[in-house]
Amino acid sequence: MLLAHRVELSDGQFLEQSLIEHLLNVADRSSKKGSLYNLSKISFVIGILHDTGKQSLFNDYLQGKYNGRVNHSSAGAKWISQINLNIPEKFEGYFETYKQIIAYVISAHHGVYDLFSGYDSNLLNRINYDVSEKYDFDGEVKPFIENELNNIVREKYNQDIYDMIMDGFFEYLDFIESNSDVDSKVSNYRLNLLTRFLLALLKDSDIVDTITWSKVDKDAYNGYENNELKNIWAIAHENIEWKYEHEFKSNSHIDKTRSDLSLNLLNRSEDILTGVYKLEMPTGAGKTISVMRLATKIANKLEKAHIIYATSYLSVLEQNANEIRNLLKLDEIVLEHHSEIIHEVKENEENTTEGLRLNYLLETWDSPVILTTLVQFFNTLMKNRSSNLRRYANIANSIIIIDEAQSIPLKSTYHFNEHLNFLAQHLNCVVILCTATQPALDSKSMLAPIKYNESSDLLKLTDRETDVFRRAINIDLSQRGTKRMDTEELILNVKRDLGLNRDSILIIVNTKKAAKEVYEKVINKKLIEEENIYYLTTNLCAAHRKDKLEQIKDKLKAGKQIIVVSTQLIEAGVNLDFEVVYRSLAGIDSIIQAEGRCNREGKRASGYLYLFDYTVENLDKLPDISRAKKATLITLKTTNYDSEFKVTSLIDEYYKNYYSDMDSKEIDIMAYPYKDPYKVTSLFDLLSEDQSTLSAYNKTNRENKFQPKLTHAYKTVGDNFELIDSNTISVIVYYNNKELINDLIKCINEYNLVEAKKILKKLQSTTINLYSLGKFQTCVSAVFNDRIYLLMEQYYDNNLGLIEESLEGLIM
Repeated sequence: MLLAHRVELSDGQFLEQSLIEHLLNVADRSSKKGSLYNLSKISFVIGILHDTGKQSLFNDYLQGKYNGRVNHSSAGAKWISQINLNIPEKFEGYFETYKQIIAYVISAHHGVYDLFSGYDSNLLNRINYDVSEKYDFDGEVKPFIENELNNIVREKYNQDIYDMIMDGFFEYLDFIESNSDVDSKVSNYRLNLLTRFLLALLKDSDIVDTITWSKVDKDAYNGYENNELKNIWAIAHENIEWKYEHEFKSNSHIDKTRSDLSLNLLNRSEDILTGVYKLEMPTGAGKTISVMRLATKIANKLEKAHIIYATSYLSVLEQNANEIRNLLKLDEIVLEHHSEIIHEVKENEENTTEGLRLNYLLETWDSPVILTTLVQFFNTLMKNRSSNLRRYANIANSIIIIDEAQSIPLKSTYHFNEHLNFLAQHLNCVVILCTATQPALDSKSMLAPIKYNESSDLLKLTDRETDVFRRAINIDLSQRGTKRMDTEELILNVKRDLGLNRDSILIIVNTKKAAKEVYEKVINKKLIEEENIYYLTTNLCAAHRKDKLEQIKDKLKAGKQIIVVSTQLIEAGVNLDFEVVYRSLAGIDSIIQAEGRCNREGKRASGYLYLFDYTVENLDKLPDISRAKKATLITLKTTNYDSEFKVTSLIDEYYKNYYSDMDSKEIDIMAYPYKDPYKVTSLFDLLSEDQSTLSAYNKTNRENKFQPKLTHAYKTVGDNFELIDSNTISVIVYYNNKELINDLIKCINEYNLVEAKKILKKLQSTTINLYSLGKFQTCVSAVFNDRIYLLMEQYYDNNLGLIEESLEGLIM
């Protein structure tokens, strides 16, 4: 009997899984999930062929008779690439591309790679794996697939493998037809997305079957049946409605307007189908609560598997996650995911007991409600780690809420747009882009715009409703960018406000260095009691920041004098209400978000929002903020106003200026510019088409029967894509969690992985992200074979967070 897996148990016995059992299980699971997206047969073919290279040499390896490396993932790719079926001539090119997609997915399921290195086809090299005499493709693999495996498939499914291949080809043609109305570069990019999703389905099905067989947790992957999910969504929605009925009632004008807007939004649930939608609501209008109310309703109606809420800043996630949990009252179905506590399984560990345990602990987004950051969301869309691919499989058939959509970095725009189009058009997703300042992501000037549904605006506010949320006087201290302000002058302005009994002041700047300078100057000048001066920074873990924000809220509510200095992390989703807000010049969208922290509840006659151009800031390494500031200055200079103005009225003109010179660049900045060793290109181009590479290959390989159809550089893109320019490592810190950390270590030592996974979920909020492991290695301890990192207790302070001066430059 050929084996797929063999692991030694603690009692010295061996647990074995036959190859046939594993292939059938993976094919069935992939096909079942793929059937939701018209990808049932192609997913089955990939699953049934993926491990067919586990022949005699691999079985010798499993039994310790051979110690070398065994390539088992190329055999199925070789077999599919060689088959010839009766295909009409006009479809032969499509059939060859279809076979190459299948071949790539199979050969990449233990490691993503680029289809080309220069002008050399890496897929062809994988297909020719058996040039090494240790492999016997013709004597072992072909007869195994075409006889033994095919007979079993025919008997079980009343179709043989060849029938499945043809049915899968028809599914592929349907996909091609549905994307025939777009630019060829975009349609080729969508082939990359199809390939990625098929790989994600295979990867997830492969690992789940292995974990289930190994009995790491026999109940861990049963998932939720449709009737269970419908019940969850119904209960969650009822809990939200109870909140509106009993806790959100108020006679204030603002609260009544919020309630009316939420009800108007809920009434849209009847006509929402899969697609991409926009939700534009003013800051302070109750956007998060309202959109979750809508999401639970349509998740039940459309039988969705998940509600995924992704937002830009950790501070927003921290507050909104708590708000969403309180709304739903179903803590057990909510996953809050903003860091990678577990570090990836290596390829040589995948068939070991340790590798199986690691794969079980990795977070794969199988909870009904997922609350995450845009960084993690984009990692799932673009990165090549096993956990990212498995999450990608679980994104399908979901309600996806993107909060603060205007914060997507410009360079990532095309990738963002095309992934959302793919999720909506092919993976049955409802996507809702939420913001107070909706960016023009469907601009006709873009190569890859978002394709919104008809009636995509979920809510249209009247002028009266909009004016309810305008609660601050906007004053431009920069005088259209002609006057800059240093720290001393800023402090004098703050002192003046305090003298006018304006007792709650928020100062928002663009860089950490600037925030630190302002904070230290406020402390040194002793403007108010030091205990009422706050500096919000990512040096604090999420739980710590949450506690600081609660302290700030309490002092604001009590009417204490308070000054808060922060970067932009405070200006979105954080429900704080200051009388005065100072905002260093940035994008108009950011300024509007800052205004949302000023007289938020309308309890004063007016608040005051001051714009200033801060001399301390250097934006050279922050190109998006720099570009946004430039667009704001152009907008201010071309707008007729005195010192006061209405910032919300400038947003349309601002976005015109922001996107104005996109086409003048050699490489469109929205495609994520990239310099490879051969030419200046973009990551978008590397995942679409490269005709020069195909032409050069075909000229030098005229005699070769294999003619490549695709050039996607999956590994290069995955390795180089960063939503924000940071390569970080997640580290657990000691913050009111010592007992939990001790319990985690105990569970890992005892291999109680079910409980360890629950504890890791709880520890998400006590992590920080650090740059470069080497630089802080002496301050970090590691557990679970260096896969989980802990910042040593003495380097984290309950008031200041990270305190070691030499490490401060390393924190994200």
